[in-house]
Amino acid sequence: MKKMMPILGAVLLAATTSVSFAVPVTFSDTQKYWPSWQNGTADDGVDLIGTPEIFGGTADFMNGFLKSVKIKYDNVNSFPSLTAGDLFINVGSDSYWDYVVTSGGNIYSFGANTFSSQKGVNDGAYTMSSASGGFRENHPVAYNTGSGLGTLLGTTATVTNPGFGTVGNQTIKFDSLNLAAGYGSQLTLAWAPSCANDVLYEQINSPVPEPASLALLGTGLVGLAKFRKKATRKS
Repeated sequence: MKKMMPILGAVLLAATTSVSFAVPVTFSDTQKYWPSWQNGTADDGVDLIGTPEIFGGTADFMNGFLKSVKIKYDNVNSFPSLTAGDLFINVGSDSYWDYVVTSGGNIYSFGANTFSSQKGVNDGAYTMSSASGGFRENHPVAYNTGSGLGTLLGTTATVTNPGFGTVGNQTIKFDSLNLAAGYGSQLTLAWAPSCANDVLYEQINSPVPEPASLALLGTGLVGLAKFRKKATRKS
């Protein structure tokens, strides 16, 4: 039976490893504005007003948790007054935000049916873009922390922003703070620069473990159970 130990250990290690690495889910930029946040001007029919342009990005999942989000944008001009907005996250198919990750790295959570993503409900909980510079005005770009709607979970997020005037990615890593997403859940990711000249509002699905990985894990667990049973009988 001692010879079985290395074999079972290898099986379990392979099974665990196969379901524990980060799984990337890509998304694009298909929305002109966040649903219900049209402002009644010509901006409503335009996706991109100047720069930067958002192309989409990648969300990394691990074991049912959202671990990081990378947003890709391109800005050929330099606007020193522009800043990165906050990342809004909705887990599920409702119209309420579950998390907000600020550009400074703070993570806020919200109770069920607390922070609506729809215009006209919790408008005071948003920081809006302005009309200065001819960009899209009165569109959410950040969470108003003074509203008191959210609970500060921590400051473990790491936000890497290459700055406007460059081609690059804004990477938001949640480090040790696991944001629960579940398997096969629908998530909405929303983000915009401070001018909201281009906005991101995309729905993705969290990945489900591949059947082969689950089968391998199951085989290892069954084998370990049988080995324990035989070892107990001998003792």
